[in-house]
Amino acid sequence: MSLVGDVVPAAGEALTARELGNELSRRVGLLVPHDGHILVALDPVTGAGCLIDRQHCYSPELRHRLEVEDSREQVLAGLFTGDQRVDVVGSGFTDESRYAHLHEHMRGEGFGAELRLALRHRGVARGWLVLLRERDRRPFSAADAVHAERLSGYLASAVSRFVSAKPLRPGKLVLPPGVVILDQHNRITDATAAGRVWLGAIADEFSLSEAEHHNTLLNVTLLARQPGRRALSRVPTSAGWAAMSAEPLGDTGRVAVTLQSAPAQLLLPAVCGWYGITATERTVLELAVRGFGAKHIARRLELSSHTVYDHFKSLYRKTGVTSRDELMAGLSA
Repeated sequence: MSLVGDVVPAAGEALTARELGNELSRRVGLLVPHDGHILVALDPVTGAGCLIDRQHCYSPELRHRLEVEDSREQVLAGLFTGDQRVDVVGSGFTDESRYAHLHEHMRGEGFGAELRLALRHRGVARGWLVLLRERDRRPFSAADAVHAERLSGYLASAVSRFVSAKPLRPGKLVLPPGVVILDQHNRITDATAAGRVWLGAIADEFSLSEAEHHNTLLNVTLLARQPGRRALSRVPTSAGWAAMSAEPLGDTGRVAVTLQSAPAQLLLPAVCGWYGITATERTVLELAVRGFGAKHIARRLELSSHTVYDHFKSLYRKTGVTSRDELMAGLSA
């Protein structure tokens, strides 16, 4: 793995999702050559998509169809829970009868094979990576699948480092909350003025076209349609953290998605997941957000003040801040 072993620190130096996707694609390509890719990172708490990069891949219309009609998300979810982290379409070495219709769609857009890789490390799902090969290239082989699976942990750690390497800083997203409405076909039908501005801002962040606005909200919209699932994603952007939450509008088949700067109560759980904050550190942080001082926190948790200060020092180190004021500011919308 010497060819890709330093992918984790390299990912930490990436400034945008596009840079991260390029770096991961380049490193993976050393062992598994490919022509295009789709990279998605997942909210560490809810599992909703929170970051995307795609290059030389399917059209927005086909990607929408794959998500809605072919339940791609469910197929990928199975890779996180099962023994196998890789699924290949168009290889010829596995039974692909269930993908017959997909082959037709792929050929129509010039692709002949797709390799899907779940990015998980130590049991935690960080995202997924889809690699594509054009029709005139040889299909992905069993050896390619083995190479890709061995890379899963490295790539999952790289996605995590991309987020956690950025110091927690006050957000620069000064937009008011916006609302976007999607119909029963998961297409945008209406939006507030702020909602449309938010859509544009997120599309710009991830280099998405206007035709992909539907897909920007698709994952959280589909989660809202699943009973018992929390449809919430905390999105790391270059201007701060945004939050996307969705809920069905009664039995109309429509879904309302709210987009806003992530307030502390929504952001804190995701920050803990990305930055490796322990359970005790999280409790200290939650009390600090509520305004409790170190001595009061010590009494509440039956700890010494010295221990609480040590927890704060650990929080500062992990989140890249130097003081409690900076830490609180970084969690504020």
